[in-house]
This record gives sequence, C-alpha cells and structure tokens, in this order.
Amino acid sequence: MTETTNPYQFPSLESSTSRQPNSWKSIAFVFFLTVAVILVAAALFLPSVRNAKGAAVSLECKNNLKNIVLALHSYASKNGGQFPPAYTVDSNGKPLHSWRTLILAQLDRRELFEHVDFSKPWDDPGNAEVFKTAVRVYSCPSQENRDNLTTYQIIISSKSCFPDGKSR
Repeated sequence: MTETTNPYQFPSLESSTSRQPNSWKSIAFVFFLTVAVILVAAALFLPSVRNAKGAAVSLECKNNLKNIVLALHSYASKNGGQFPPAYTVDSNGKPLHSWRTLILAQLDRRELFEHVDFSKPWDDPGNAEVFKTAVRVYSCPSQENRDNLTTYQIIISSKSCFPDGKSR
C-alpha cells in the first residue's frame, strides 16, 4: 500500500531549508532603502503642510469678517435696526470714534468698551491705554499689521450703510 500525503497537513520542519544569516550588505541596503522611502514621503508631505497653513490663515480672516458682521447686526438689533455710524463726531464735527469702537461690546470686548471715554477723541491721552490694546478680530493674519492698524475697512457714502458720522 502506498502512503498518500494529506494536502491539509503542514510540511515538516525537517524538509525546510535552513536560512543563512543576512550579510552586512543586505542589511545596509534595507537600511538605506528605508531612509530613502522616509525622505521621499517627507518631501511629498511638506507642500501639503504649507498649503494647510495658508488655508488656516484664510479661514481665520473669514472668521474675523463673520464675527465683525455678526457684531454689526447685534449692534443694529439693540439700536432700532440701525448700524453704527462710520464714526462719531463732537459738537464741532471733529471725529471721535469709529464703528470699530462702537461694536467692541458685541465682540466680547465689553471691558475694553467700558474703559473708552466717548466724550474724548480716540487719540486723546485719556483713551491712550485703551487704544494700545490690539483687537485681534480687526486684523487678518495674512496682512502685516503695522502699529495695531486694522486690515478691515468700510465704504463711507451717503448711499452705503455707513454714512458720515450718523446712523440710518
């Protein structure tokens, strides 16, 4: 009787060939191949990191504008549906404060808003400390902000929602 082999049986360990230890050349090859793959992957990944930073800056600028618009509408809902004036004026017609100052409370900067002396111009020494404070929402990070100046402007016109020195 002939012996039949079971196709589901594992081959015996005795029949397998013994492995030779890897030489230093093959180890070095694997090492340098691994380093090359890592460097190529890093080179492919770096541009996406740069693009993500640009996207984050763009998103922050858009969020700043959204917060300003929400603050303007909040101001209007508390003031009979009127947006803030482009700027306030004293009895002689001299500009005192811009719309940015008037909506500080709606931008969650109530404490700063309460320290403003609205009877004096923004550049008066009595308001100097308040106006040294940077309000980040008024500055887009993609623009160089020189001396705490805003990057967001409005159009002042009798036909815009920001007429000279008065609300509509």
